[in-house]
This record gives sequence, structure tokens and C-alpha cells, in this order.
Amino acid sequence: MTVFEKKIKAYAKINWFLKILGTRDDGFHLLKTLMESVSLSDTITVVCSDNAGKDGLRPGILLTSNLPFIPTDSKNTAYKAARAYLNALGRKDISVRIHIEKKIPTQAGMGGGSADAAAVLNALSDIFPDAVNRTDLMTIAAGIGADVPFCMDGGTQLCEGIGDILIPAEPLTGLSLLVIKPRCCIPTPWAFGEFDRLAAKPADSGRLADAETVCRAEEALDRFIGAPAGTDPLLRLQDAAPYLGNDLESVAKSRYPELAGIERWLTEHGAVFSRMSGSGSTLFGVFKNEDARDAAFAEAKAGWGDTCFIESAVTL
Repeated sequence: MTVFEKKIKAYAKINWFLKILGTRDDGFHLLKTLMESVSLSDTITVVCSDNAGKDGLRPGILLTSNLPFIPTDSKNTAYKAARAYLNALGRKDISVRIHIEKKIPTQAGMGGGSADAAAVLNALSDIFPDAVNRTDLMTIAAGIGADVPFCMDGGTQLCEGIGDILIPAEPLTGLSLLVIKPRCCIPTPWAFGEFDRLAAKPADSGRLADAETVCRAEEALDRFIGAPAGTDPLLRLQDAAPYLGNDLESVAKSRYPELAGIERWLTEHGAVFSRMSGSGSTLFGVFKNEDARDAAFAEAKAGWGDTCFIESAVTL
């Protein structure tokens, strides 16, 4: 039997900040964001045969999940990842079976689908070592989604371009995080489309930032991203906090005002920093210590139940 099985954790991510710098001619957005892997994860199991006929398996891709609403066809990013990898191999005798044990909330801005896709690419790369080189593998990842290249390795990375330019940064491990996913779900295409629509409106000159303010913000971001090893993560975060914006947050809040309410709730319950992750709708708060975070979590459970999580940054 030439059957191989790989089980991989697919870690969620948060964005410490997210700036949209423009749009390419092909419609892809140019980004600058610092992303961090957190402990919340899906579990991806990949069972693969490199000789499906011999092993009595049907060639192609079969995807299943523990949740009935997760798409199991080509709409799923994990399926897309498997198809892209098989296309790169150029073989039709391979059977790939993927099972997604889903814990990362969907349409939440935490990269769940991207993490699943990255896990499949990593699993297939392990099963077929040297079949696709690293450069081509990352090109496949970027073609699936902007967050997939980051999720291939995770950790703490500055992501630029369309998510395909990655620069490792000093991790912010040790911070106490409380993550809340409200009932509303925000499709990523809608969030970026609405941002483009609003950006196309004439600018209000009275609201344009002066050059000194822009320079101060850039310097703060540079200090935050390029912090020396061993820098206290909480002090590092607090120093840069006024400049760690998310360009999609105002768009999301205009449609879903409950997001602003959750952000206020986090601050009122002790969070020293709170932001929306990615295109939303998840918000996260950073607390001074685990005791403060756990006290807030106990109250959050009463309001949001199983859609709030205690998390921490993880170094992968």
C-alpha cells in the first residue's frame, strides 16, 4: 500500500495592524500588515495515495468536515490548495482525502480558510518531498489567497504586496488575549469592495493627516515591527498602539455597529489594546496579565458563549 497520512494543526492569525496601500491593475490589493499566529487552530488530516488504482481508491480530491456548513467542493480553500498542488505535479493517479476539524470561526478575519489551505500544501509537500520547490509552492499559496503565504510558516511576520512578501519580525509571545467573534459574519470580498467604494469618494481635506503626523505614525510602526529581540511585548504594543490601525475596521463598523460595542466592552473590562482582526468580524483584546484576561473571559462567556476564546501568540 502506498498510502500516506499527515495530521497538521492549522493556526489562526490576528492582524496587529492592517494598511491598504493601493490596488493593482488585476484588482488585488496591496497591503502592509503585521500578522501573528495564535493558539486557536483547526486540525487538518490528509490521507494520500500516489497510486490510487493500485490502492483501490478513486483518484481526485474528497473533502469532509465536522461542520455541515463548510463547503466541500472547489469553493473551499483547502480543496483549491489540493487541486493546485496536483496540477503542479501533473499526475492523475493520486487520491487526496482531506478532513477539516473546524474550530476557527468562519468569515471572522482570523485566516481559518487560509490556514487550512496552507496546512494542505504543507502536508502534500511532506508527502511528495522535492516534487515542488519552495518558490513554486509559495507562488501556489499566493494564488489561493493573500493570507495563505503567511500561514505556510506562521509566527510573526510583516506581510506586504498581495501577501506574498514576508519579513519575519520579533514575536509578541506572552501577551494575554481574549478573542470575541460576534454573530455577524463579514465576507472578505465585501469588506475590500466597500473600502474601495468609500475610497473613491472625494477626500475631505479637513481630515487629511499632515506630513508630521504621517511621519510619526511610520516611525512608530517601524519601531513596532523592528523591535530588538527580548523587547517587552506589552510595552512594545502600548508604545505603538495609537498607530496600529486597521483600514477595514471603519468599513465593518459602519455596517455592523455591534463591533464598536464589543471594542468598548473589551476596553471597559481591562483590555489595554483592542482591534478588529483582518476583515472582521472578530475583535481581540490584549490584557496586562492572565488574571485580568480570565476575569473578562468569565463575563464574556455570559454574553458570547462559545464564540469567545482565550488565546496566546504562538511561535511556529
